[in-house]
Amino acid sequence: MRKNVGDFDRMARVLIGLFFLSMPVIVGAPETPAQYGAIAAGLLFGGSLIWSAIKGFCFVYSWLGISSCRVS
Repeated sequence: MRKNVGDFDRMARVLIGLFFLSMPVIVGAPETPAQYGAIAAGLLFGGSLIWSAIKGFCFVYSWLGISSCRVS
């Protein structure tokens, strides 16, 4: 896999991912099934953002032919 996520994009992904991962703590205990689903979706989304930041590769970017890496 070729890296297609630049430094600024990686930092933004980590910050946004941490926000989504911290949402259960911020919001509190879920009371309805919809809230459980929203928390699960947020955890998956936040985790995938952090994973793509660590790996430096985004599948969506590759499908769209986008790269935020500098050309050297």
